[in-house]
Amino acid sequence: EFGVKCPKCLRVIFAKDWVRKAREFTYHIACFACDSCKRQLSTGEEFALRGDRLLCKPHYIDLIEGGPGRGNSPFFINI
Repeated sequence: EFGVKCPKCLRVIFAKDWVRKAREFTYHIACFACDSCKRQLSTGEEFALRGDRLLCKPHYIDLIEGGPGRGNSPFFINI
């Protein structure tokens, strides 16, 4: 198949689909959700990308306060 694929569901994204973009990733709007709590991220909400993991701000903070990987810079953005 040709075209951009959503990194969450791995399905092709069509021109008619509503999407969200973060870095080089393009997500279906329904797939743009925290990998930890599965909650869909809303307009204006901050999130972090760590590698290919998408995290809401609270779960990113939990991750860096509770575990290894403190040296990696997050990518925070408002939707």
